[in-house]
Amino acid sequence: MARCIIQVGVLFALIAQAAGDNLLLVQAIWRHGDRSPTTTFPTDVNTEDKWPQGWGQLTTLGMQQHYSLGSRLRTMYGDFISSTYKAEEIYVRSTDIDRTLMSAMSNLAGFYQNGTVDVDFPDTTNVPNWPTLWSPIPVHTVDYATDLIGYPFAECARADQLYEEIQQSPSYLNVSAENQALFDWLTNVTGVTDPVTLDNLWLVYDALTIEKIHNMSLPSWYNDTIYNHTVAANDYADDFLFGIVQPPVCELIKLRGGSLLKAITDRMTAKVTCMRNASSSSDCTALNKLKYYVYSARVL
Repeated sequence: MARCIIQVGVLFALIAQAAGDNLLLVQAIWRHGDRSPTTTFPTDVNTEDKWPQGWGQLTTLGMQQHYSLGSRLRTMYGDFISSTYKAEEIYVRSTDIDRTLMSAMSNLAGFYQNGTVDVDFPDTTNVPNWPTLWSPIPVHTVDYATDLIGYPFAECARADQLYEEIQQSPSYLNVSAENQALFDWLTNVTGVTDPVTLDNLWLVYDALTIEKIHNMSLPSWYNDTIYNHTVAANDYADDFLFGIVQPPVCELIKLRGGSLLKAITDRMTAKVTCMRNASSSSDCTALNKLKYYVYSARVL
């Protein structure tokens, strides 16, 4: 679903360029940067205390990634969005989780690198240790459990029901059976209490993949063969979570990503409608000034 959303964004950009139209609104969607694992398995030597901020937190690498992305976005849209923060031009929405909030803050630090003393940030004579040229930008959020726009796995009974049906489908059962030997072996070497399955494989995959990125000590049994096998099985698991099976479960695909896509397209439509009708309603007054709407999310 994330790939479809990206393709739509690219398509609209190409149409605008081909038609010579003026850019009216930029909507950006990004995933958080590099993070620590959300947990690990019992035999892993890389326990939570090995990570400066604990489980599931944005790392300094993740901060660097988003600062760099913010700088690139500034290069792309510098002629459209003001070089300094203007409250009416930008709205940033993040899921209510530390790593997405911090990713947004890091990204915005890269996006807004200019400013005027006593306008965008305090004079250093009054606040000597204020970060150079840093302007605080508001990041908005909503309750995590019910954030149907920013979090594909927010509370939804129908989505849960459809996923349970997928878990009983021939496709899911076949993939599980084909990888059962891997699951049994991982259950043994990781020391987990609950057996490794297609549904919880990501816990092992996630921890080891991140530890590899950070050049941490890895188990002696973790080689390229195991890595490739685990990646392939986990890719299947991700597809099942989003309803991408044969045949596709279109309703689940819509429930996982439809709310986000609808929010994006509705805002595009409203922006054009307000400008064409020259409406002076409060909604249109705000939307006419809006140039940059951001989603900082966890899973895309």
